[in-house]
Amino acid sequence: MQPLYQHAEKLNTRRRRVCCSFPFHSATSQEPMRTYTIDQLEDAEIAAVNTRLTSMELQAGLEGIYWLPVPRNMLTPLQVEHEGQCGPYCLALEVEDNSLHLELLVRGMGRIRCGCIAFAAPALRDHMIAYLESMLTELGVGF
Repeated sequence: MQPLYQHAEKLNTRRRRVCCSFPFHSATSQEPMRTYTIDQLEDAEIAAVNTRLTSMELQAGLEGIYWLPVPRNMLTPLQVEHEGQCGPYCLALEVEDNSLHLELLVRGMGRIRCGCIAFAAPALRDHMIAYLESMLTELGVGF
């Protein structure tokens, strides 16, 4: 398995900074809320991201927050079992003035607290980061 920081090498050509951070803590736990961040984006790039995500109807109801759906085949066995009660499952993407923050916590839209709410497994984490980077590339945000 390749390290998560493999993506940073791609961005260094445009002097963007990509990092995985662990500074945020949930209100109910001391576990870190792991995030994948891309910053130093330009206004036009942020506008393109907002437009794309809005056209896909992924808004979360709070300005700048979008829900990225988790593919069913990447759910854990517990998440599949709880899908009817807790699903659908997604990751939160926060779009700020010059940055994107992908929270790597799989959330259930049907429930806030449950054992099926968990950090993304490595395969899901890599898939969602690749999805985000692919979308940025389609929008002309160079890597």
